[in-house]
Amino acid sequence: MTTGVELRRMATETIWEQIMQAAKTGQFFSCTFLKRTTGEERSGVFRVNVQKHLAGGEAAYDFRSKGLIPVWEPAAAEKAGDPSKGYRSIPVENILQISLNV
Repeated sequence: MTTGVELRRMATETIWEQIMQAAKTGQFFSCTFLKRTTGEERSGVFRVNVQKHLAGGEAAYDFRSKGLIPVWEPAAAEKAGDPSKGYRSIPVENILQISLNV
């Protein structure tokens, strides 16, 4: 079991595997990362493999090949008043800290 693991120095593949392991159980995890577009530090609570509120079909690209983790953020969905507005992508190489239980 890994609790409150700091993954800053771990390989991208290791981070991806840890998060996908969390996806199997449907659990939430917290993450701090730098946004690719602005370099702004951002934190939140996320969940992977949420497909209930998807709109528009499948993504036009492969998230993994672009170094992105597709997530759903309940706080963003609640703020927008629309569950489909909670989808985000986290750049794996910019993850500073992640806390999950696997």
